[in-house]
Amino acid sequence: MTLTLRSATDADFSTIISWIPDLATAQLWGGPMMVYPLTVESLKEIMKPDETKVFVMVDDLEMVVGTAQFYFMPPSRFHFARIMVKPDKRGKGYGRTLVTLLMAETWSVPEQYLTLNVNFGNDRARALYESLGFAIAEPEAGNFSKTSHFMRKVAR
Repeated sequence: MTLTLRSATDADFSTIISWIPDLATAQLWGGPMMVYPLTVESLKEIMKPDETKVFVMVDDLEMVVGTAQFYFMPPSRFHFARIMVKPDKRGKGYGRTLVTLLMAETWSVPEQYLTLNVNFGNDRARALYESLGFAIAEPEAGNFSKTSHFMRKVAR
């Protein structure tokens, strides 16, 4: 099976919303500013697809099995956010593929590095990011959170 990234559509935002059954899940995925219930409009307002890159990961049948976004922070940082795999696909390597595909989309700026936040207690996600070369670091400007670790990756 081949998994690929493509830009998210309005229909994809509806699919993503269907994976989020409650406020706790919304905030685990999207941070403390997330609301519940979500609508396509409220999710787009939070994710800002006109200002950031919002992707879905699809399988061979074009079924959406994951989502993530990133934004560029000059001069050389890409920040990953709102990384999520469809609930019935978790624990099967889809998260690793999603983050690997996301990294492949970003390795284009000299001296660049990658960052992301992972919620305290989300040990599976943290272990995944660490296995891909991310490490807990001091938060940078604009990324302080009382609910998550700031992680950084500097090498390919």
